[in-house]
Amino acid sequence: MRRDMDLIRAIVLKLEAWDKTPSAIFIVTDLENDFPIDGYTSDEILYHYQLIAEKGWVDTAGGSKSYRSFTFRSLTSDGHDFADSVRDDKVWSMTRDGALKAGAFSMDLLGQLAKGLKKNSSKTTRAFRLDRSFAMSADKPDSAKVNGEVIDLWVRRAGSSFQVRDTFRNRSFTGKGGSTSAAKADWINQAVYEANR
Repeated sequence: MRRDMDLIRAIVLKLEAWDKTPSAIFIVTDLENDFPIDGYTSDEILYHYQLIAEKGWVDTAGGSKSYRSFTFRSLTSDGHDFADSVRDDKVWSMTRDGALKAGAFSMDLLGQLAKGLKKNSSKTTRAFRLDRSFAMSADKPDSAKVNGEVIDLWVRRAGSSFQVRDTFRNRSFTGKGGSTSAAKADWINQAVYEANR
């Protein structure tokens, strides 16, 4: 099953909206009736809940993985941070578009993109925008546009990581990931960070 970023967002926001006392523990055994999300099966919901739990965004009150149920006490601080970042539909739409254009996404990337975009939502002149997707190659540069500025990118292996060279600004950035898609995600994270300084 592939990760679905819209479902991850929907689950986190739905959990946050539950009206319950802070110490209450929910054990959800009937996902179709107790935790429905339009357009998704109970298997998809449970799988994505487990990804969210593995990420540490929910307190499962010690509940273990189960085939048909989940245990929930509360969102963690990181879970609340993610919910705050992706709550706004406009920010979420830009976040999703940015992740899709990168060609890969991690849950950290979603949160960081959303935080950067949310912070900039009131500063439209500096808002981060990746205008088109790009595929990096060691043989030829590809171009991306950030805030309307064309950036030529080269990628090369740098030890266990990949280095992205930004020829427009004549500087390099070394991504932590061990693949070109991870390097792209790291480069986007850095671009978001710099756009928000």
